[in-house]
Parts: sequence; structure tokens; C-alpha cells
Amino acid sequence: MSSNNKTELILGVSHIPEFLRVTRDVLEAKFPGGLESLMLELPPWYANVPEEDIDRNEYFSRIKKAYEQRGVKIVYGDINRRQLPKKVDDICREFVAKVNAGESISSKEILKNVYASIYVFGDPIMTAFRDILFHTRCKGMLNVMETAQPKAVVAGNLHAKYLKKAHPEIQYVALVYKHLNDERFIDRFVRLFDISPHNADELIDVSTYHAKRVF
Repeated sequence: MSSNNKTELILGVSHIPEFLRVTRDVLEAKFPGGLESLMLELPPWYANVPEEDIDRNEYFSRIKKAYEQRGVKIVYGDINRRQLPKKVDDICREFVAKVNAGESISSKEILKNVYASIYVFGDPIMTAFRDILFHTRCKGMLNVMETAQPKAVVAGNLHAKYLKKAHPEIQYVALVYKHLNDERFIDRFVRLFDISPHNADELIDVSTYHAKRVF
């Protein structure tokens, strides 16, 4: 462990819209003079994804766009995340386009789309379990953080906890969601599988936080 790491903040989040309302407030409060560089839980190949293929609502892409517009250097930290084959993604896109256009669809096309959909949704789930067991992506992010030394890191709490454990001298702020009355599936999922950020220096409850800005 190096005590010379220039990274000053690890901000742990969950990938739901409510956290976007707090992320910028925290970064601006911690760095009132502005950020020089920001590491995100995005893979390097994301930089080459065509503009039309980028999901506008994807959590980290919204943060990336907001800070790139400010001239902040974005560091792609998720070096061990796999990219889904473009062919699989194209199958799903073509199928949805045909459905929306009301075109006739063959049984072969339906089977192809079922297979592609299982791949698209199943691969990230298996990747997540592998990362929980073997920390594959966490180790990659740690390597990037130590090498690039960004001023701040924004990553899921699972990864943020790992980075904090490796570098306890860096401040770790965890955004958590404690409100139990919201019955949306995504909120129940996050509460069920989010591993408690017990080693955080500061916890912010997003459910009761009144954000000043939204991305």
C-alpha cells in the first residue's frame, strides 16, 4: 500500500437515479475549486462506443458527460469488465425495431432474440457473482486508481469498499438508501444485495437527502 496516493476521495454509490441527485453535490462540496480528474466505473472500451449506442440513462455515462463538459479528465477504471459481442446487441435492437414497426416476425427470429436476451441479462449477473467471489473487477479498478491517481473515484459500493480496504488513508463516502417504504422492485433489489459499506468514513442516506442539483 502506497501512502503517496494522490486520490483524495472514494465515493461509493448504487446504480439508481436517486444517487445521481447527490453525487454532484458531494463532489462539489469536497472539491470546491473543481476536479482535475475523475475515475468512474466505466471500461476503457466505453470511450469508443458510438454516440448513438450510449445509453443516455446509464448511471456513469451521465456523470461522465457532465464532468467532461467541465473539462475534467475522465479515467476509465473498470478495465476487467467484458464487452458484449456487438452481434448479440444488434439482434436485440433489430427485434425491438421490428416489434415497434409492427412487422411480422418469424419463429427463428423469436428464438434468436430469446437467446440474445438471456446473454445480455445473464452475463452481467454471472459477472457480478464472479466479482463478489474473486474481486476480478475490483482488482482492476485498484490497479487503475494506483497508477492514474485520479483526484476522486465514483464506483459502486462493492468496489468502493475494496478500494478503501486497500487504501484506508483515502476518505470513503458511501451513499446508501435506507428508506423502507418505497416498494419499487429496483429499490428492494438494491437493499437486498447491497453489501453494507461498513468501512466508510461517512454515510449519506439518499432517501432523506435534499439534493441541490440533478444531472
